[in-house]
Amino acid sequence: MATIFLPNRSEAYQASAGKAVWLDEDTVVFTIPYRFLYQGYGLMMPIAAKENAVFGTAFPSVGYSLIDESGQAIIPDEISGVVLSTATVEKGNYVLPENVAGHFTLLVMATVPSSVVDGAKITLKATTQPYTLLKNGEVITSMLDERQLGTYQVTTAR
Repeated sequence: MATIFLPNRSEAYQASAGKAVWLDEDTVVFTIPYRFLYQGYGLMMPIAAKENAVFGTAFPSVGYSLIDESGQAIIPDEISGVVLSTATVEKGNYVLPENVAGHFTLLVMATVPSSVVDGAKITLKATTQPYTLLKNGEVITSMLDERQLGTYQVTTAR
């Protein structure tokens, strides 16, 4: 598990090795465990996860996409995602007290077209990770982008 510290910030986030499990010939479940901490602040993290989510919407979501071995987007027949955690839930988000690390798992289930499944390796990668910092009534909304989320991915094996 690698920890990434952003320069000039007391922020740390890390992803552990994810898993991809085929449930049948065209349905796969992906999991990506990760940890998030921002020293000196409480955190609010989204429960929602959506394919190709865009940062800045009224209801923040972790974004993800499926790609093939050449990096091309895969359009699934069906896909659904959620972020799991034991953190306290308030107003549709996980809430963590100041200086407490949150442990999360991005869980995505996808049914992919049979034209993609035949021997292909499919990668789930996180594309956006919004978060909100909380301190003394101050609310700061930000996000990790696709470049920062490079380790938040998992590939199927056939």
